[in-house]
Amino acid sequence: MRTSVIILLALLLCASSSFSPHLASHLAANSASYLGYWHRYQPHSIDYQSLNQAQLRVLAGQSVAPAQLALAVKLLNDHRIEDATPYWQAALSHQNDTQAVQWQQLTKRLLLNEQWHSLTTISQHRALSEEVAQPLLMHQGVPPSRITTDYAQHHDFEVRLGSIEARQCDYNILLLADHAQGIVRLKQLRERYLAKAEPQPGLMCLSKPVYMGSQLACSSSRGEYARCNWQSLAEQPSRLPPGFDFIVMMTKQGRANVQAGVMQLSTEAPYHVFLHELMHFAGFTDEYPGPKAQQHACTDKGQIYANLYVDDTRPSGWYKSDFCNNGRGYKPTDKISIMQHSEVGLSPLYRRLWVKQLRQHSDELLRYQDYFHRLSALPIWLQRHPLATHGAGEGRTTINQANN
Repeated sequence: MRTSVIILLALLLCASSSFSPHLASHLAANSASYLGYWHRYQPHSIDYQSLNQAQLRVLAGQSVAPAQLALAVKLLNDHRIEDATPYWQAALSHQNDTQAVQWQQLTKRLLLNEQWHSLTTISQHRALSEEVAQPLLMHQGVPPSRITTDYAQHHDFEVRLGSIEARQCDYNILLLADHAQGIVRLKQLRERYLAKAEPQPGLMCLSKPVYMGSQLACSSSRGEYARCNWQSLAEQPSRLPPGFDFIVMMTKQGRANVQAGVMQLSTEAPYHVFLHELMHFAGFTDEYPGPKAQQHACTDKGQIYANLYVDDTRPSGWYKSDFCNNGRGYKPTDKISIMQHSEVGLSPLYRRLWVKQLRQHSDELLRYQDYFHRLSALPIWLQRHPLATHGAGEGRTTINQANN
């Protein structure tokens, strides 16, 4: 004890105007010494981030808000979210502008950990920086008009459909999202796709992501197919930019699926699922057992999809497919393909078939205009795309659903 007092006195003499890390370390390890010093001098210049968690816990236990925030940040850096929560919650009661930088650090870490409820709580007590407030608003599904153009441009996405233009590609795909992480995930998928465009460069172009907010009322039940209400958009053709063939909508949760020319998938979907779904746009069906609603295709005869031939006997070069429950379905390979288990990836054979479909069977592929015409009965959708509502493709790729 005598040694501790001597050390404390020496450190105090060296720290009359500032709270040094050495003094902090000593006080953190000697809580009795700390109490007297803290209540007498109330130091403010300490670098709390330089202290370790054990030292911060002692200070935080005495309701020192900067220490509580610093400890919460350190715990969040270790992804110990539940452990961090009581500390920043306790600091909320201290309204001190000198802690603004620490609150910015904390909220940025909460954002990286997708702690939306915590950010909402903090926003009710303190103003958030734009870098945190804007994605929080997007997560809440606010209208695109509430997201600043500067923020959208800085993060490489759009908030107005009218800002998007189709590119010089055979097929253009419009990327939409209803929440902040959806935009982030679409950017990741797009970046990876641009690094190696499938099935061939120049065939399909992906737009910059567009934030839509909650106006499409997307449902996001885990384990069920992702669904959005496209009725309102289908009834407002002027809102959609011209020149696009397909739409990809990123939702919070839900299993990936394609309805005509519209894909709906969640932020949880890996890249290989995204490729699997893109192939549905080109007239491929699944090679695992198809749902009852699609089994009518198995009563026909001939090549029904790019990868499904239906007949009573196996045609040359085709192999048993699990899609048809009646045993009449065949696929173009005897191996497991991306259309059966997306994890296996895209094989050279299916890449060639994909190119063939896009180049030679464009008039058989359903576009999103087909789907929107059925929803709204507006003839303008038929005028928007000359291949919409064609006889050959009608009913063939109308509802291709795929599990994640």
